[in-house]
Amino acid sequence: MKNGNTSVLLVATMDTKLEEAFYVDACLRKGGVTPIIMDGGIRSESPAGVAVTRSDVIRASGKTLNDIMNCSSEGAAMDAMVNGATRCALDMYSKGEIDGIIALGGTMGTTLGTGVMRAFPLGFPKVMITTLGSQDTRNFVGSRDILMLNSVSDLAGLNRITERVLHNGANAILAMSKVRYIDNQLSKPLAFLTTMGPLEASAAALRRRLGKLGFEVVTFHSIGTGGEAMEKMISEESVDVVVDLSLHELTSRHFGGAFDAGPNRCKAAIRAGIPTVLVPGSMDFLASGPLDQTKKSFPGRKYHKHNAHFSAVGTTPDELRKAAEILAERCNEGTGPIAMLVPMKGFSEFGREGHHLFDPAGPPAFAEAFRKAIKRDIHFECLPYHINDDAFVDAIETALHKMVLFRKARGGAASQGVVRGEATVISDIEDVFGINDGTILVCPTISRTLIPIIPKLKGLVTDRGGILSIASEFARKNNIPTVVGATNFSKTVKTSQIIEVNGTEGTVEIIQPGAHGLLN
Repeated sequence: MKNGNTSVLLVATMDTKLEEAFYVDACLRKGGVTPIIMDGGIRSESPAGVAVTRSDVIRASGKTLNDIMNCSSEGAAMDAMVNGATRCALDMYSKGEIDGIIALGGTMGTTLGTGVMRAFPLGFPKVMITTLGSQDTRNFVGSRDILMLNSVSDLAGLNRITERVLHNGANAILAMSKVRYIDNQLSKPLAFLTTMGPLEASAAALRRRLGKLGFEVVTFHSIGTGGEAMEKMISEESVDVVVDLSLHELTSRHFGGAFDAGPNRCKAAIRAGIPTVLVPGSMDFLASGPLDQTKKSFPGRKYHKHNAHFSAVGTTPDELRKAAEILAERCNEGTGPIAMLVPMKGFSEFGREGHHLFDPAGPPAFAEAFRKAIKRDIHFECLPYHINDDAFVDAIETALHKMVLFRKARGGAASQGVVRGEATVISDIEDVFGINDGTILVCPTISRTLIPIIPKLKGLVTDRGGILSIASEFARKNNIPTVVGATNFSKTVKTSQIIEVNGTEGTVEIIQPGAHGLLN
């Protein structure tokens, strides 16, 4: 929004959709929004009323009109136009000139419109009015939040059908761009969690527990698009921890399942050093089509009919060994804390003892292959539980505590400033007189006893105490960054570990982890 005015980018191929585009333009203006028309058409010059012309788009693509006209196919020409249109749109976005995007069209217009939209972040309003709305739109939507509005009839002129659809689409982007979402949870740490139906018992328990611990939990359904979206969003959001409970998409990709998330699955968090708990959830089966078709595609296996459209076919021990090697290779590339927890009594509800896909040889095959292939020091544990057992959820929570939950603490901002250095931890306040100068003192409580040594400290952290205490006031007078009331932090950190004290924000964090990428 610029100068208090709401503006929406309207993307269309004006050589074929001029009448429809100007109808949407009129609807937006009637609703108090300023449309900015961008022409991605190729066949003719842009008409009057177009703000970003065909020539502007071609110029932004790095091509000339002659280059476009002489492309080997209309697809190659459209690729260039998408590139140019995206650059123009992002330039307007960076200047705060647009508050949403709407596009309309058939196959070409949808390729153009969604190609631009996929470059924009989650939450930025995007509406695509398309003749393809009732088809499989994964290739158009990708991992973005694009609203696909089915045009029902062809967008070939205005009539009682197209006008209704175009009117609704215009009002959808109008409302979305005018009433913007305000994120009220930005102060919460963020956890990403993957799941699918056969893991819902453990996933639901994890959501509850993470919520109680103060995390905002975002859950991704590991059906291909879910994992793909998570991998992309890890690079866009400030993620504190990933619990990859369902690694089903890896087996899908490599062994012919229906839910392939692409080649980058299970890479982003590990490469970014984000604390990650890995669980081979739902790797004991491949999702496939109807049961009769599945039996033909995967003969001689174990099967489970999920519904009329999807079946599950059991993975073999050899496939699980290969999957374990792939995961170990991913882990070997990382530097941050990782925990691999293997539930030895089954990877999904389908694979529980007594169920259709139960195979006692699967978990040991996976575990042994992972053990042999892992080259770096991570937390690796085989547990005598099923993945949906409460005891297994307990184990995940314990791993999280070691990696993340005890790594950061929040208390009262008693004295401003940020320092980083070695911690000296004492359990008895009377021991303060033996500490070295220039250390960061971590102790159970703040008291008058600390006053004589506060000027010698680099920083101060206490489990209990208030910002109005005499010792806190003394820390402020001496400009010693201090956080008080950081509950149980003295029981978490150990002497000589590197910590950061932010007395301005009231936070303290362990910077130097212990063995296995976890905290000692």
